[in-house]
Amino acid sequence: MKMNPRQRLALTTLLLPVVVVSMDLTVLYLAVPSLSEQLRPSGSQLLWIMDAYGFVLAALLIPAGRLGDRIGRRRLLVIGAVLFGLASLAAAFSTSAGWLIFARAMMGVGGATLMPSTLALIRTTFTDEQQRARAIGLWTAAFAAGGALGPVVAGGLLEFFPWGSVFIINAPVVALLLLGLRLWVAESRAEASAPLPLVGALIGLALVVSAMALLKQATSGGWGVTEWLLLALTLAAGVGFVWHQRRARHPLIDRDLIRVPGVRLGLLIVAVGMFALTGPNMSLAQYLQLVLGLSPLLASLAMIPMAVFGIGGAILASVLITRLSKPRVIVLGLGAASLGLFGIALATPTQSLVLVLLSGVALSVGVTAFLSLATDLTVAAAPPDHAGSASALSETSSELGAALSIAVLGTAASVVYRNGLSLPSELSASDAEQAGQSLQNAVTTADTLPETVGNTLLEAAQSAFNAGQSTITAGAAVLLLALACVVMMTSRGRSLKDGQPPSPAPANAGERSADG
Repeated sequence: MKMNPRQRLALTTLLLPVVVVSMDLTVLYLAVPSLSEQLRPSGSQLLWIMDAYGFVLAALLIPAGRLGDRIGRRRLLVIGAVLFGLASLAAAFSTSAGWLIFARAMMGVGGATLMPSTLALIRTTFTDEQQRARAIGLWTAAFAAGGALGPVVAGGLLEFFPWGSVFIINAPVVALLLLGLRLWVAESRAEASAPLPLVGALIGLALVVSAMALLKQATSGGWGVTEWLLLALTLAAGVGFVWHQRRARHPLIDRDLIRVPGVRLGLLIVAVGMFALTGPNMSLAQYLQLVLGLSPLLASLAMIPMAVFGIGGAILASVLITRLSKPRVIVLGLGAASLGLFGIALATPTQSLVLVLLSGVALSVGVTAFLSLATDLTVAAAPPDHAGSASALSETSSELGAALSIAVLGTAASVVYRNGLSLPSELSASDAEQAGQSLQNAVTTADTLPETVGNTLLEAAQSAFNAGQSTITAGAAVLLLALACVVMMTSRGRSLKDGQPPSPAPANAGERSADG
């Protein structure tokens, strides 16, 4: 059955926030040099600017979905869109790193209400099974497209406008969304909904944020009172989260779902895959600008092949599973992605751009292949009445993996950069401190120095940055290879749905297993 005009307009409206939320996960990759030049954040502050949005988004996705069931999905979408738009404007006009971190966190609160609400409204707007399947497929494609478009849009804007423009563009999209919701999207709510797991979400957020703050503090300034307090908070939050998960009638994470082998494996692949991808991707965007010297526009154009071939990776995976099982295709995707990461790890200031981009294409193809199948594996392995919860868990693991990647791998790269930076003896103490914070700060400092000293500092900073980039990228590649081994061992000789031996495949299924 074809969609009528009103349904098409409703679907277009519901895809707008999906693109924006996804785009804001990656839009800062190319904006880091520009905002660093103006706000001069420390290395730790820069990491918080990048991952505050993802941490808050991941923590609130599940509670936001249940809140929409209770008060109405369209109403929650309107509230979240207004908050997201206002927070975007606050981020655009930030005058300090601390204010930008706060604004990014508020964007995460608003963004968390948008994702589950749009998917739930699609399910209620399209009652025909074929229409709904097509709409959900477009929803998934919109999310992938937003992430791919983030650096491209940012590059175009930064060529002509200040860094705040990457946030200002959210405002007109929010305005269109509010208009479309009023005109074409009907309200819906669940007849009965489970209580909000807000306590579990807040404890989980406290656990992750305190642990990441401890990591960043301990690696940047030694060990003192602040670090001991953060350690105590992390341990308390960890114990509290486990206790709440065991005792709560409606825990944040559905215990029945986690017992399903396919769900566990799918969530692991998504989380580890996003962890291995996000940090190196952010580092690559800085490498193109600050090491190879490309403008934001040229850097964004250089990343377009990665986005295009990334979409092809999902298509290729859908073709391969007609001949191979899902776990085998996932392993192939993990292998291709790790090969791409190893290629990027070899990048140097004099490296050919073509080789780096070819490695990036291999990474994109592999990642989209195994992530799309891992998401499908998670939902397919879940019992039918838990499909919505499985989808929410998959989204949460994706956002959390990305945010943890920026925090952990970003911190590791910063440590390697600081320890490997050989500063010219002519630098003052203040200049040396600034240059030691990040490559962008070193570039800004070098511009204020005499040419000989500035060039020496720039070469040393680029070399130290390269060492950090190579370390985290090679580490991510090894992690994906280890994950491939886990997938092979976990899926061998057992069903990913119930843990029992798989039934024999039909004669015309080729090598395709009962799991995929």
